[in-house]
Amino acid sequence: MKIKRIIPKLLFLLAVTTGVLVSCKREEKNMDNPIIHMINEDIHNKVDSQFLNDITVSGLKILNVTQYAKEQELSLATQNIVSGIEAKHLNLNKRIKKIAKKNLIILPDTIQETEGITEQNETETRDYVYLVALEKLIKEEVEEFTMVKKNTQNEELKQLAENAIGELNSKLNLINSELN
Repeated sequence: MKIKRIIPKLLFLLAVTTGVLVSCKREEKNMDNPIIHMINEDIHNKVDSQFLNDITVSGLKILNVTQYAKEQELSLATQNIVSGIEAKHLNLNKRIKKIAKKNLIILPDTIQETEGITEQNETETRDYVYLVALEKLIKEEVEEFTMVKKNTQNEELKQLAENAIGELNSKLNLINSELN
């Protein structure tokens, strides 16, 4: 009689043990599968489209202000700063688009915004308005790139953010030296 009671318990333990062993074997098999490794690596290196979209929009805002500023009568020093900022952002935009293309992400090409810009009659005042507007936008862009650098797993995007932060800070220094 005692054997009849023990047999169902033993069968249950045998079934559970077999299930655990089979499960472990499957996990072990999956870890050796090159396709699983490739998928995990792809997920790890995936670029977040929101990061690219945010930094693209930020850059487009700056390009709008620089293009609008180039249409105005500005001092030579301000014109040089604006041209330098525009050139850096056009280059940066190309690098961002290259990463987006690799990751099949569609980014905006244009944006209609010139916030903080009002018509001024005097060149000195006009210079100040454009430089202050660019300073504000570049500071926001540095914050965007800092967030991207901290939160992305993609090494290419991380490197882009690090380089961009350095370039943008140098442009901020130029603006600050002109404003002071």
